[in-house]
Amino acid sequence: MKENRDKRKNKMKKIFASVLTLSLFIVFAGSASACYGGGCFSGQIGAGNTTVIENEAIAISSTGGNQIIDVTKYCSRNGGDNDINTGDAMAMAGTINVANTNLSEGCCGFGSRQSSMFNNAMVANHVQAKAYTGGNGIKDIAKYGARSGGDNDIDTGDATAMAGAITVANVNEEEGCCGGQKNIANYAMVSNQTVALADTGSNEIKDIAKGGSSSYGDNDIDTGDADSYAGAITVVNTNISRGWGIIPR
Repeated sequence: MKENRDKRKNKMKKIFASVLTLSLFIVFAGSASACYGGGCFSGQIGAGNTTVIENEAIAISSTGGNQIIDVTKYCSRNGGDNDINTGDAMAMAGTINVANTNLSEGCCGFGSRQSSMFNNAMVANHVQAKAYTGGNGIKDIAKYGARSGGDNDIDTGDATAMAGAITVANVNEEEGCCGGQKNIANYAMVSNQTVALADTGSNEIKDIAKGGSSSYGDNDIDTGDADSYAGAITVVNTNISRGWGIIPR
């Protein structure tokens, strides 16, 4: 019995962890075309782009799910503490898409220019960021005449999750002079699904005394902050046209 008591005296169990997870996708798709000319009497510029993009970015960070089971029995004595201290968990996931960008610049002396631009973009983003520091548990059990006097503490760090998607599709910029005919057709379909989940909860302490046993320690649970951020920015079908005229004499 004395040997058993010595092993349990002033016993302390600790768990500590800190995790950072980052997931990022960057996609540049479609053609970027440029046309330059000076003094041409007539000209024709054509650009046609079709882009299909599907991204799935997942970031999961966890320091939780820790368990301590401390059992004292058969008239033994236990004065040690049981502590779970988790670090911070941060998860960041994002996508950046740039599709179908057309740039044209030209000048015609006495003629005219015809330009045609056709863009088709289909973009699907699935972004998830999950951070956990919760789900921790301590079981401090005294039975069969045992005595447990240690403290039970659970201290979690902060859980931060950030998920985002940025999409820029079908951007046309044209600069010219002497007029002309411009044909621009844009079609864009963008689907964004962003999920950010941060959790510091679901922690539990069970301090049990039975069969003539006693337990007189303190039980504390302190959780950190849980912050989640989710967002999407989409810019599609942007047309910029600049021109000027020259009258011949």
